[in-house]
Amino acid sequence: MLLEPVGRVVKKGIGARPSNTNRFFPDTKLHGKTPAARLTVEESLEYDSPWKTILDHLLYHCLQMINPELFNDIDWTVDPVFLDKELNQIAPKNEVGNRFVDKLFKIKMKNGETKWVLLHIEVQVNYDSGFPERMFVYNYRIYDKYNERVISMAILADLDDSWRPDNFSYGGYGSTMSLNYNVVKLIDHEEEDLIRNENPFAIVILAHLKALKNAGDDENRQITRARAKKNLLRMALTRNYTRDQIRQLTLFIDWVMNVPKDLDNQLKEELHSEVGEKKMQYITGWERQAKQDGKREGKREGKREGKREGKREGKQDMFLRMANRQFGAIPDWALTKVNDADIKQLDQWSDLLFTGKPLEEILKPRR
Repeated sequence: MLLEPVGRVVKKGIGARPSNTNRFFPDTKLHGKTPAARLTVEESLEYDSPWKTILDHLLYHCLQMINPELFNDIDWTVDPVFLDKELNQIAPKNEVGNRFVDKLFKIKMKNGETKWVLLHIEVQVNYDSGFPERMFVYNYRIYDKYNERVISMAILADLDDSWRPDNFSYGGYGSTMSLNYNVVKLIDHEEEDLIRNENPFAIVILAHLKALKNAGDDENRQITRARAKKNLLRMALTRNYTRDQIRQLTLFIDWVMNVPKDLDNQLKEELHSEVGEKKMQYITGWERQAKQDGKREGKREGKREGKREGKREGKQDMFLRMANRQFGAIPDWALTKVNDADIKQLDQWSDLLFTGKPLEEILKPRR
């Protein structure tokens, strides 16, 4: 069995950290002094699409958890309107650096007013000195182009407890410009509270943090990740959620908590015996998702099997995708250099994409 019997849940006192003997997730903690890992560009992109998709379906539940005050003032009889086109016009990807997950939407308030809300999800764990400025740029561009007073919120989904940027300002000689924005740090949520919380977005937070905490290809981490994945899927399948919520949760969990195929098959067999055939019908979304994104899965399989060439091609593709986001169309000379590069060189270039240097400087030969 992937999930073996574990110890009791230790009762916590005031200010205590979550116990490591949690009956749902016995092997890891969401909190602790383990240094936050550094995600590569490729790994950061693995969290991009699932977050974008889950926010489209669980925005109501997301705001209920991260900003109850705003949530309670919204008239939920009127559906929010996503403003993806407007966001793309005011924040082109190649102008303000590496965007990961941004959502701009319009909501109706109970007092009759209409508000625009910018929700930014920062999924990378790397320190980003340009992040506060990016929040400021988005805010003032929305005001400038659409004359809308936007509410800016940031979800920091990394494991670094010390990184909490919540404002940007500049000025001098009596002139000041500044922006303070709402910040939610996912690791501030206690694990046991998330497990008890019936809000489906609590499972999203648990899955993301468990995936981040247990990232890696060594066998122990893979087994730990598979155990957590099985328990999260069981939670999603057995709670009183709608069909769409269950489907979206299982797809999100499967995407961010990637495990080798043999462990994945094992956990699905165990789940089948525990929850029954009817509940397991929701898991067919895994196979549909895999078919739709076969190229990505093929790269991940290639990495797990140690196929060096497949890994190199995957890193090339990821680098070009990120470079295209930041610089626009990639010139032929740059494509040639990337196609000829080895894995070590591609990793070095990928790290430099976060520095704000021009493409010519990033691809310049180094000793």
